[in-house]
Amino acid sequence: MIEPDLSYTRGAPNFVEPAPIVVRPWRSEPAAPQEVILRAPVEPEAVAVSETDRAVAFNISTAGLALIVGLGGLLLAVVGWKVPLLSVTALAVFFGFAALIWAGAWLFHALASPDGIGLIGVLLQYRLLRHEQRARHERIDSMLREDTWHEQ
Repeated sequence: MIEPDLSYTRGAPNFVEPAPIVVRPWRSEPAAPQEVILRAPVEPEAVAVSETDRAVAFNISTAGLALIVGLGGLLLAVVGWKVPLLSVTALAVFFGFAALIWAGAWLFHALASPDGIGLIGVLLQYRLLRHEQRARHERIDSMLREDTWHEQ
């Protein structure tokens, strides 16, 4: 039987040490300042709006919607429930639907206005304080029930 030649694995080491690496720090010069072109800030125009102007704008914006819904309710009452067209019931249905839409629009308008947003913010702050106070009272009550330090 022929034995394999393993002499190449037992010979002198063939490791060659690498040349030393010289590391030179890379320096970069700071970039030159650039000129930034900005638009002039736009000043919001102060619009003097009185409560009367707001009320007129509200009436203009909601009158058409209230009229259309009122007529739709009147049509529904006349066709669906056989209410006579020229009757007090028909008039009540028309004005009822119109008033309902007007009240809903007023509520939305009042809550979405700057005054309404401020009011909602204050109410939510009071709610937060009320919950915090309730939690503090519950914690103090539980401490008083658990410990007897107040009896000493």
